[in-house]
Amino acid sequence: AILFIRGLHNKIENRFLLLLLSFGIVGLGSAYFHGTLTHFGQMADELPMVYSMIIWWFILLEWTNSIKQTTKPMHLI
Repeated sequence: AILFIRGLHNKIENRFLLLLLSFGIVGLGSAYFHGTLTHFGQMADELPMVYSMIIWWFILLEWTNSIKQTTKPMHLI
């Protein structure tokens, strides 16, 4: 939560804010699951982890696409 608030203050990109928010939700879900040990708690623990990984993949793919667009291939003569 502190990283999310600092990210808002520093005006970082929305995709990184979403990632920081998902980390906080993972932490809450994990605390709920380990506190109750219920099936619902397990879903509250695992689903945010899956969503966080999807966000990570999105950020990684966007980053690699931006690198491909800004660099030019070198051709050997």
